[in-house]
Amino acid sequence: AIAVDVEHSGGRSGGTDEQLAAAVDAAARDVVDAARQAVLDRLDQETGRPDGLAVGGLEPVLQALRAQQVDTLFLDGGVERPRTLWVGDTPSQLATDAERLRGLGSEPVAQVPVDAALLGAAAASGAAFQPLGGGRTGLVGKPVEDGVAALLRYPLVTHQGP
Repeated sequence: AIAVDVEHSGGRSGGTDEQLAAAVDAAARDVVDAARQAVLDRLDQETGRPDGLAVGGLEPVLQALRAQQVDTLFLDGGVERPRTLWVGDTPSQLATDAERLRGLGSEPVAQVPVDAALLGAAAASGAAFQPLGGGRTGLVGKPVEDGVAALLRYPLVTHQGP
């Protein structure tokens, strides 16, 4: 699915090994850049839609991670978030404070730096990771609250009322 043609002619009249290596390197960068742009475009398209296939902001992402619904986690390392999160017995048991975690039925085990906790929960559930820059979904995309967002495997179910 990611095979690409690389312009290079070998042999006596062709290019050097260094030229071939440079052409392969450039092709690999192009494939990675295109994949990154595609996932950022998907996040940009899904953000704010009523079907709930993307969430932004720390609390909605925590809810999705606890439910193991995250397909792709997005983090902007340049955006301020709380310094730590409480983690329970499994990486997906996350909350901003110990009492909230207890209220969710999990005993707090440790306080972990926020980005490490988010990445650990995502990795434990098989989610992909994509860094963000500038706190937005793409180069000119929508702002992402708290510099954290997620594409979801299925819509997030929220409970309203008793």
